[in-house]
Amino acid sequence: MIKTGIIGYPLKLTLSPALHNFLFNYFNLNGKYTKIATAPSKLSETIKFIKSEKFRGLNVTIPFKERILEYIDKADGSVQSVDAVNTVLFTDNKLYGFNTDIIGFEKSLDFHGLKVKGKRIALLGTGGAAKACAFVIMNKKPEEFFVVGRKIRKTRLFADKFNAIATDYEQIEKITNNIDILINATPVDFSNLATDMKKGSYYYDLKYEKIPEESEGVNMINGLIMFIYQGIESFRIWTDKRISINKILDSEVFKCSEC
Repeated sequence: MIKTGIIGYPLKLTLSPALHNFLFNYFNLNGKYTKIATAPSKLSETIKFIKSEKFRGLNVTIPFKERILEYIDKADGSVQSVDAVNTVLFTDNKLYGFNTDIIGFEKSLDFHGLKVKGKRIALLGTGGAAKACAFVIMNKKPEEFFVVGRKIRKTRLFADKFNAIATDYEQIEKITNNIDILINATPVDFSNLATDMKKGSYYYDLKYEKIPEESEGVNMINGLIMFIYQGIESFRIWTDKRISINKILDSEVFKCSEC
């Protein structure tokens, strides 16, 4: 059996098991994907358990995308670009790290028709997912790129790495009305900021549980498409199988009572 799963804390709601178990069934593979809730102090124990159980692959979410780097034996170029891991491949008793959030976010921009080049972008958050977004945004050459964080020193270091302008949450309302795309890469709901955004702009929340509440004249989207794309890429890394996102969107994959 191909054993895969996701570690994070807490893991109250994640669609990853629904997606990957659907993919195992779709490709008629003997595989299983499970949730492995891991308290922050138990990461080392969980890694040992996963090795002993001969897992093939692992997804990594909050709060471990950066912490798991110390356990990685070899990092893909995507990881080296952002210093964060969301996908692990186990082979020959070694851990190979990847960041499929990068390709997931980039493809989601194309899917939603979002143009970054020459636009004014604001990114909320400085964690692992935010790093993947920042890397993509930086390479698409926005007119202005703001990064908003709670700890200004950390935010400045983050902004320097990705050619952005550091600011804090107390200042965000001063720039919101002239932002073309506001991306929320935090667990907090900031959809209230959309009320001050200009018509035709986008509020993009990476959380995928629900679509943010509508705000007049502002396009509100969630992170479901990014989630699917990053998951497709993780599955390819583990199994070398590829699938179109449309196959998933046309399926019953997310119509489960408890994902």
